[in-house]
Amino acid sequence: MVLIDIILLLIVAGFLFLGLAMGFASMVGSILGTIIGLLAASTFSPAVYDAYGHLLGGGSFAQIAVFVILFVLTSKIIGVVLWFLSKIFNIFAWIPLAGLFDRLLGGLLGLIESGIVIGGILYFATTHISPEILLPILESSAISKLLIATASAVSVFGPDTVDTARNTFNAAKDSIDNTEEIVNEVKNRIETGQELYETVTSSGDLQF
Repeated sequence: MVLIDIILLLIVAGFLFLGLAMGFASMVGSILGTIIGLLAASTFSPAVYDAYGHLLGGGSFAQIAVFVILFVLTSKIIGVVLWFLSKIFNIFAWIPLAGLFDRLLGGLLGLIESGIVIGGILYFATTHISPEILLPILESSAISKLLIATASAVSVFGPDTVDTARNTFNAAKDSIDNTEEIVNEVKNRIETGQELYETVTSSGDLQF
């Protein structure tokens, strides 16, 4: 087993034990924070790098550092807010779990979160670090390949997909608005025709 696999396994084990300690309800908030953090980092890291990347020396590693910093800050803030709300308003009180079962599900979510976090960072790295540097490292690691594949699947729900969905929704809304305009135009013409008919009828009655 290569060194990178050992490091990745230690990180995954850390998430596992964190999930076992926190339980299911708390890990739900944590994993939601992780997903939102990845989306936020993917969306805003280019702009933040352009503004402050020079403070980290610039280059590919500075881009990754900015991504990781944004991801960690966003995910932890979201996670803490959701955890705080769950404690105040008992958001997860309806979940019929307790004791060992709750801890086991928390551990499972910890494993899932570790795959999203590590895979997301590795996936981002593959798009910003020269293949000549990164590929020899990743080619020797079976775990990193699995995690990158996981992150690639999760990336389907990234900003590009959100933008596509938003554009589709806006196009559908515009189509509905155009249909409403046509209906209103037809309605106005019908009303105009009725008014003309009533006018002609009234004129005919007067002449008669």
